[in-house]
Amino acid sequence: LNKVKLARPSVPVLNWYDTGLLVSVMQGAIAESGMSMLTDGDGLAMLRDASSGHIISKLNQMIAVEPYSRTKGVYNFFIGDGACRLNGGAELALHLMEGYSAKSMTTLFILNNHRWAIEDNLVGDAALQHRLYDVDFYNLLSCHAGVVICGNELEL
Repeated sequence: LNKVKLARPSVPVLNWYDTGLLVSVMQGAIAESGMSMLTDGDGLAMLRDASSGHIISKLNQMIAVEPYSRTKGVYNFFIGDGACRLNGGAELALHLMEGYSAKSMTTLFILNNHRWAIEDNLVGDAALQHRLYDVDFYNLLSCHAGVVICGNELEL
């Protein structure tokens, strides 16, 4: 995406990040690599406010609200599975895909570790309340033509 931004500086190329620990680990890897995180003041405010609901609200704005929906751009949203489930992110994404037509290329990346939060991995499988029972949910989502499930970086 950094190359896209360099090739077309006038086209908005933006990433928004969930404030959860799983996405924070990914952000650390991006920063360590030396690439730009391609976020804006709104994205930084979301990180400062530490609300996973902001990213889902921003997704809705970019697809359904003018002038955002009329602006050509590349928009990526990164959210952990627990926060996405908690805020209805996948359901909203499908609703937006089927009910709206935006000029942007918008992608919702749901990072799935089968836990409500990355710190739940610390307890392993000993505490059932930390598991996120999502296999059937993602199997259902994968039936949609606009959904791609990737198991690793190569598949992505």
